[in-house]
Amino acid sequence: MATIGNSFPQLIDMHKGSTEGSVVELLSQQNPILDDAVATECNMGASHRHMIRTGLPSVAWGRLYQGVPQSKATMQQVDDTTGFVEAMSGVDVRLLKLAPDPAKERLTSAAPFMEAMNQEVATGIFYHNTETTPRSSRACPPATAAIPTRAAPSPTRW
Repeated sequence: MATIGNSFPQLIDMHKGSTEGSVVELLSQQNPILDDAVATECNMGASHRHMIRTGLPSVAWGRLYQGVPQSKATMQQVDDTTGFVEAMSGVDVRLLKLAPDPAKERLTSAAPFMEAMNQEVATGIFYHNTETTPRSSRACPPATAAIPTRAAPSPTRW
């Protein structure tokens, strides 16, 4: 687990004991970015609506007999799309009959597919955009680019 004290279910936790879980475990061993992949059930079918914090409240240094200005944090509702990456690795049955270890032969054949899936997921997390590739999930930068930001406050001289 990449995050200390994280109590959210990870992608591997959602699929333990299943065939998919074995694949996710292999992929996460090869791609550490998947250690931070939090899995949650979508609340809208093919998308997930949630709130993200877009701004922190302003704070002020206090002095005796002076008030503190009020402020608040800002939040924005976001709809994240979902998607999955899949591939099919096949080995000819005749080759498996000739192989001394059929399971090793299957794994050897599947290894490039797993690496390709790893690279696609890692690339997608940072670069995909549903406007240009509708079948993919939305990446972090396009998701955060739409968030309005405010100018940083100018430093105060003491």
